[in-house]
Amino acid sequence: KHSIEQKNSIAMRHYGEYLYESNSKEDRLKSIEYFKRSADRLSIESMYTYVRIFLTGELIEKDEKEAEKRIKEIDENNIREI
Repeated sequence: KHSIEQKNSIAMRHYGEYLYESNSKEDRLKSIEYFKRSADRLSIESMYTYVRIFLTGELIEKDEKEAEKRIKEIDENNIREI
């Protein structure tokens, strides 16, 4: 939790993954917030997860515009998988 408060993108992504794997719909929805916060700090793994959630409509309503915005951000920042 301390690492998240320090805006550590890896900690945010891991916490998002933890919430995403939960059986609680509330926790799974909250995971999106952590994936977004991590993606805002240019975490490629979080960006891909965030885009997938919006493209598939998994957990929330499909939003292709939000997904396209993130895909464009990945391209503009020349972010590639490691």
